[in-house]
Amino acid sequence: MERVYLKIIFGGLLALVFLVGGIWGGVRVFRKWQEHRLITQANAFLERGNDRLAAAAASRAYALNLGDIEACRILAGISDRNGLIAAVEWRRRAYELKNSTFDDALAYAKAALRFGDRERARGVLEATKERGAAVAAYHETAAQLAILDQDPAATEKHLAEAARIEPESKKYALTLAVFRLQSPEASVRDAARDILAGLLTNEKLRMDAARALLQDAAQRRDLPAVLDSVRRLQSYPEATLRDRLLIFPVLRQADTTAFTTALTEAQEAAAKDPAQIAELAGWLARNNMALLALDWMKRLPEEMQRKDRVPLALSDCFAALSDWDALVLWGKKPWPSFDYLRHAFLARAARETGRDLDAASEWNVAVKQASVDGNAMSNLAGTVLSWRWNKEGEGLLWRLVDDQKSQDGALAALQQYYTETEDTADLYRVAIRTASLRPDDFSAANNGAQLSLLLNLNPDTARSTARRLYEKNPTNAAIASTHAFGLFTRGKIKEALAVMATLPPQQLRDPTIAAYYGVILAAAGEKEKAKEYLALGEQAKLLPEEKTLVAQAKARLEAP
Repeated sequence: MERVYLKIIFGGLLALVFLVGGIWGGVRVFRKWQEHRLITQANAFLERGNDRLAAAAASRAYALNLGDIEACRILAGISDRNGLIAAVEWRRRAYELKNSTFDDALAYAKAALRFGDRERARGVLEATKERGAAVAAYHETAAQLAILDQDPAATEKHLAEAARIEPESKKYALTLAVFRLQSPEASVRDAARDILAGLLTNEKLRMDAARALLQDAAQRRDLPAVLDSVRRLQSYPEATLRDRLLIFPVLRQADTTAFTTALTEAQEAAAKDPAQIAELAGWLARNNMALLALDWMKRLPEEMQRKDRVPLALSDCFAALSDWDALVLWGKKPWPSFDYLRHAFLARAARETGRDLDAASEWNVAVKQASVDGNAMSNLAGTVLSWRWNKEGEGLLWRLVDDQKSQDGALAALQQYYTETEDTADLYRVAIRTASLRPDDFSAANNGAQLSLLLNLNPDTARSTARRLYEKNPTNAAIASTHAFGLFTRGKIKEALAVMATLPPQQLRDPTIAAYYGVILAAAGEKEKAKEYLALGEQAKLLPEEKTLVAQAKARLEAP
């Protein structure tokens, strides 16, 4: 009987193990099937041009499996198309997954460059340089970085290598020719123009070649060549509204009659597309022709005036003309998709006319309506910051930092805003918050350490962080300069110079890096060399504390 009971007990346990395993395996299989179904749905929505539903499906797939590289790629692509800095983060996640490819690395570097993060791009390109040596797209991306580094020799080298690797792909020849238009040598510029002229017969590349020739002719103030380029661009059926906008400033200066004709044609072509109406009206408003834009839009059918971003364009024109009564009248009817902005514009009109209570009421409604959607909140923040409503815009962006879906874009917008306003203390807040959200992001940690040293806040911790980052990334110019600055603040001038000496000359001549190098050189007594790099550093957009450092270094050089 004992054996029987034991068999029953062990059999039951074994059956339970199989049951649990079956349930677990079934759950895994179901989750995998659900993940695959969501990715399929996302791709189907992309084919239909519905980014919103595609992003929703991909986000759900990513939530089921944080290692789903296809979800990362889809979300990165959608962010990229919509100009959202979240593209960088999604590209990073795809790049760091085990099943990532060289294309993921390249896409990550390109996204970082697009949003101005040179150091991330540099790190990726450095890590993949052996594999990328024989890939034209790698050299094209490296050339973009070299352009931002203001290194023409490296730019020429990479563009020429890309054209050599894929001679059949004329796009690299076009890029190289466009770059050579800026050469100091007349013969090189003439040869580049000949190459671009030859590409005008290539249907895929002729628009880019024609745009380049137009810009070159405008820079040279060669009016016959400008008008010839304008006529050529207008003759291409694939020319877009943006091409027309590229032409308008040239025509407006060169030929008033031709400009009037071209503008009329553009208005007729855009009249059936709300997005084009808004874009054309926005260009007119920015170029002191808001009254002309209003006259045109008022003649459009009322149904079209209420579509997409057209109500915003009309409101911008009323605001540009300070016609607040007309803006209030226009804002009485709802704006589909953008009603929160309608209330924001009404708040602006009320504030401009001294009705503070009405302004506060309308602003509260705008915030309440936008708060249900991170994109709406971000859009509202960007709009009011353009009005110099700094307190309101900053408040909205900091609220978005607490939203996981919107925090990347909000932090990037705050960083850009505080950089423009030269607010070092708030930049430090952004850096610390970014580093806390992304503990593995060395660029964010380095920014925090650098700003901490500038503000003399927790300098010992900052120097320790800078040293640790440098030990892991000794070739990264931004990290090296932060570590060197940390040594400088401790009076270790020789050690700081030794760190900076490890960087290649083109990185040292980057204006931001050059400012720190010049400060350290001045402290070391290398006067002539310090003058050169301090002059380069003054070309950078420096924070107040950095300007003080440069000024102190220059004063040291001038002292007897």
